[in-house]
Formats: sequence, C-alpha cells, structure tokens
Amino acid sequence: MVKLSIELKNFKNNKITILIILMFVFSFIYMLLDDTHFAGVNKFKEAVKDEVIKDKAKKEILENFDVNSNYMLKEQVIDEAAKETEAEVEKEELNPESVKPSFVNKYFDRLYFAIVTGCLLGYGDIYPVSNVSKMLCGIQGLLTVSLIIY
Repeated sequence: MVKLSIELKNFKNNKITILIILMFVFSFIYMLLDDTHFAGVNKFKEAVKDEVIKDKAKKEILENFDVNSNYMLKEQVIDEAAKETEAEVEKEELNPESVKPSFVNKYFDRLYFAIVTGCLLGYGDIYPVSNVSKMLCGIQGLLTVSLIIY
C-alpha cells in the first residue's frame, strides 16, 4: 500500500515531464505528415497563391470586361475569372505550392501545433484538415486529458 502511494506520488510529480515527452513524440509523428494535412501552416505560400490568383483574375477581367456594362455582369465576370484563375494556378508548373518551408521551419510548425494541441489550447491558426491528422490530434488530446485526470 505504501509502495503504491509512493508510485502515485512519483507519477503526479512526473506529469509535466510526461506531457513534454508526449508533445515531442507527437511533433515527430506530425512531421511524417505533409503540409496538406494541416491548414495555416505556411502563411507565405498561401499569401503567394492568393496574390497570383488576384493578379490573374484582374488581368482577365481587364481583358474581357466592358466598363459600361452593369454591376451584376461585373460580379459574374469576377467570380468566373477567379474560379478559372484558381484552377490554372493549381495546374501551373510555377505555382505557389512549390514554395516550401525549410525542414527546421516545418519541424517548429509541427512542434508548435503539438504543444498547442497537447495543452488543449487550440488557437486555430494551424489546424488539421485531413482525417489522419484529426485522429492524431484527438489521440493527443485524449492522452493529455487522461494525464490531467489521473
């Protein structure tokens, strides 16, 4: 009985250490997933993509739009141009998706995500979008909650 009490006391004292180890373990697991499993990871890449789409849409609108036509037609042209341009940008060889972060930046993004998920904060600036990443986040959250409870 005394031995069990000592073990429980040691476990309670080591909870922070266990939590930190879990965060590092999950950050390495998240490294196995590419950026498509998370949204908000590479803000630079997303900004470049948005700018390319805007520039191409603006160019197409200027080429195909009559200044004297009505507002509703203008909105339709803008929507169609934006959709077509986004599809083109996705297909292009020189697309914004090719802007890749360094390995160190990628790891720190994953470590940050693991810490935010492990502490159950969930800021929302980086969030899982695939089922695999959502499942891993759920497992990490459940492990954290069980660590807190026991």
